[in-house]
Amino acid sequence: MDAAAARLVALIELFAERTGRRVSTASRLATGSGDVVARLRRGAAISTRRADKALRFLSENWPEGLPWPPQTPRPGGGRGSGGRERRGGSDDQFAELLRRLAEHFKRHDDRFAAIDERFRAIAAHLVAHDKRFDAAEQRLDAMERRFDRLEGIVTQIRGDLVQIGRALGIDRQTEDLQRLADRGPAA
Repeated sequence: MDAAAARLVALIELFAERTGRRVSTASRLATGSGDVVARLRRGAAISTRRADKALRFLSENWPEGLPWPPQTPRPGGGRGSGGRERRGGSDDQFAELLRRLAEHFKRHDDRFAAIDERFRAIAAHLVAHDKRFDAAEQRLDAMERRFDRLEGIVTQIRGDLVQIGRALGIDRQTEDLQRLADRGPAA
């Protein structure tokens, strides 16, 4: 392993130790791959672009209070040494990004408002149907009560007819009426 790779491995290991992360996690955060440190230890090479990316990440996220190793040049000054290099370009680009994000969220807010409006319409529709169902259920209950009263009246009339038949001496027809009265309402 060359000296630059050894310094990078040492930085990632120190960063992992101080931040309470595993070395593979720190490697993934810094380089985009969790096995870079293991490969460097086995003698593999790392591209200049990936090494620069790792150094920038480590410099920008270096733990407060931990001195940067003096044998390793710190890119962009890092935190606490005269400013922080901003990734992503100029203030104008940053403002444009913010404007685009605001438009994106506004579109989503409009979509959510439309969905909410549809949901409220469906809820109102269901409430209307629920009220109609309740009204129909009340009418059905009233009809059942009327039917029960009518059934009682029919039973009473049958009993009265049996009594009248006996009083008049109509035995056979009275027996038929008695069977009807005993049987109750027609099923």
